[in-house]
Amino acid sequence: MISVLLVDDDPGILDLSRLFLEKDRAIKVTLCESAESAFKELAQHPFDVIVSDYGMPEMDGITFLKRLRSSSITTPVIIFTGKGREEVVIEALNNGAMFYLQKTGEFTIQFAELKNMIVQANRWKEAHEAQSLLAAIVTSSDDAIIATDLTSHVISWNRAAERIYHIPREKAIGIEILKIFKEEAHSQVTESYNKAWTGKASEHFEVVCVRADQNTFDGSVNISPITAHDGGAIGVSFVIRDLSKQREIERAVVSLITETALRLKNPVELVRGRLLDIIEQIGGDDINDEEVCLQLMTQVRNIEQIVVNLRDLNRAIMMSSRNIPEAYRKYLSQ
Repeated sequence: MISVLLVDDDPGILDLSRLFLEKDRAIKVTLCESAESAFKELAQHPFDVIVSDYGMPEMDGITFLKRLRSSSITTPVIIFTGKGREEVVIEALNNGAMFYLQKTGEFTIQFAELKNMIVQANRWKEAHEAQSLLAAIVTSSDDAIIATDLTSHVISWNRAAERIYHIPREKAIGIEILKIFKEEAHSQVTESYNKAWTGKASEHFEVVCVRADQNTFDGSVNISPITAHDGGAIGVSFVIRDLSKQREIERAVVSLITETALRLKNPVELVRGRLLDIIEQIGGDDINDEEVCLQLMTQVRNIEQIVVNLRDLNRAIMMSSRNIPEAYRKYLSQ
């Protein structure tokens, strides 16, 4: 349901307007007899559309409109008035009114047109909000989000792209998209780019990317079409994730596993060999029970020392590398 704030100093017009506009229950109208009372309503809750008279005594519709905009209230406004002078229409539109409708004696036609304007204004509001939300998502994303035109030149470059590539937006706009990838990745990127123009998005794939200083980094890229309302492609988007941190974590985990394996291999093999010797001695009746217990206790102490050494290794690795994942840290600290 569309919420409408209707502002008019004529109670008859207010009641008549609400009667027509709420007829099919798609619109909910709140009535105000002055601009000041309208601001009180707006302070309580937002509205989808504001419909205002022009010729109100304390504050006319144009002044009301100016105060709305100066208060950062961007709700679509329709000026609905008996004043039909051209200068009033121009002033209303210049100050941000979305539509201007003159009151006439043909109420059925007049309110049908007003209802149509309200529906259109609400659609614009919803589209504007969706666009603003999308822009906020693109701006705040940790991934580089880049758009290109049909010539494969950059037309949009978000903050993450600036941070990842070390290229400010003003310098990035207009560059050829392949320049941000290493040459060995050009064929795969070009193939996915051409498919995007046919409406097909790529799966995420890994490529080597090039920063402004020519240093490279591993990246995961998704290439998708940017489509118009008719479904046709009008551009191509690149979503690129910097895998540098992930690669550091992978190297840290591999280092941990490798170092642990090396430190375990020889001591464990020694313990294993000694236990096999004890078993052989027991089988040949070359050792008594007391000696067996002593030798087994010696190996238990060796194993305990291995565990101590591993804990020391775990602490050393955790202190030296901030890239160990938290799940590993919790396990290693036990």
